[in-house]
Amino acid sequence: MADIQPIETIYRGYRFRSRLEARWAVFFDASGIKWSYENEGYKVNGRGYLPDFWLPELEAFVETKPHDEACKQAEPLLRELVHSSGKRALLIAGTPSIDELPTITLLQNNQHKTCSAHSAWRQCPYCNRVLLRGIVCPCIPPSITVVRAPSAIEFPRVEHAMEQAQGARFEHGEDGRPEPWVANIATAIERVYVAGAVLDQRRVENDGEDGKTVSYLETHELPWRSDIFGKHEFDADNRIRYRGRFEYAGPTILKDHGIAYQDLASNCLAEVEHSDSMFVWIDRPHTVGTIAEIGAAYAWRKPIFIALAGEWLYEQFYFVDQLATVTVIALGAVAAWEFFVRWRKCSAP
Repeated sequence: MADIQPIETIYRGYRFRSRLEARWAVFFDASGIKWSYENEGYKVNGRGYLPDFWLPELEAFVETKPHDEACKQAEPLLRELVHSSGKRALLIAGTPSIDELPTITLLQNNQHKTCSAHSAWRQCPYCNRVLLRGIVCPCIPPSITVVRAPSAIEFPRVEHAMEQAQGARFEHGEDGRPEPWVANIATAIERVYVAGAVLDQRRVENDGEDGKTVSYLETHELPWRSDIFGKHEFDADNRIRYRGRFEYAGPTILKDHGIAYQDLASNCLAEVEHSDSMFVWIDRPHTVGTIAEIGAAYAWRKPIFIALAGEWLYEQFYFVDQLATVTVIALGAVAAWEFFVRWRKCSAP
């Protein structure tokens, strides 16, 4: 058989050893992933080793090969590099393609062992960053722990990067540079039903005029809605807006919530039906009405974002978690709301 040699390819001033490596560089550029090519060599088991790429934001080495068999031969050396460096690595078999997806093996240390798992390129639903399945996006703040992430079968930025890398041309003066990806950011007004405990009732005991102890319930409005909408604005129709895009859709009965209104449930459920999405803040176990609202929103196929004030609450609300689109554990209602806003901005159809 004829000796088949890879084609050296120049892209962005780098001389790549193969067209395969150059196409992956195009993919990284189209994805917004920072990279360096053949950044540094290493001694691994007495042998010199120069990984193809280093991705600083993912803290990962990348080795690209044309097929699975070549990856099997390269894996032992890359596995040893992961073990000794403490970094992760990607072993990629195949070229960027939307027709036949490449095989990606993620190598990383776990409890003093180097573990491998099949992975794939994914798109963060909260910031549109391209990363790998199994890697937590750095956009998630320390105040948020994601328990349930939105399921997705389409990743438009990944598809765009694959198309740009697959179709890149390097001959006849073409430089292979990809077209930039333009995010489809949601801009339409979104009516948000804000569910969660409204009033806090506490039993108070005082001495009466006749010397006997008087016991009664004292009701207070919970402040977390004010914390979220404290800097709200009003539109021309006197409706509450947040950052000009998110409109408060209910519950509109707050002062006498759960006390004086016999038609409270029907009014709240009607507002749920006419909302676009639901934000839920759960900071106490006794929120029966909130559970009913979540069930109604699920029946009407609304996007549901549930934020819990602690892990101990998750154990009690495991059922409604299964109805949620997103479930998080948050340090506070404001942090949860900001994360909700970020998610919905990236959820444009």
